[in-house]
Amino acid sequence: MELKIKVFGVGSLRDRVLLRSVQVALDDLGLFMPIEYISSIDEFMMQGLSGIPALKINETIIADGATPSVAEIKREIQQYVEKKRKAS
Repeated sequence: MELKIKVFGVGSLRDRVLLRSVQVALDDLGLFMPIEYISSIDEFMMQGLSGIPALKINETIIADGATPSVAEIKREIQQYVEKKRKAS
């Protein structure tokens, strides 16, 4: 199962909290995969983001200008895992 997880930010406390929350969610789920951290303003604009921090899983923006809880992130990741299993 391959998830592409991207955290968008500029290094602020909120950005680091989101990055850590994603890491905790993955650890809690027993998943080990890279998290790409993107700090390019040009990339923010290309993605159509209106705020930071932002979280994108595969091609879906999960959070835009918000910091979801670990539980919310886990729920989103679990949905992708279930979709992938059903498609297999």
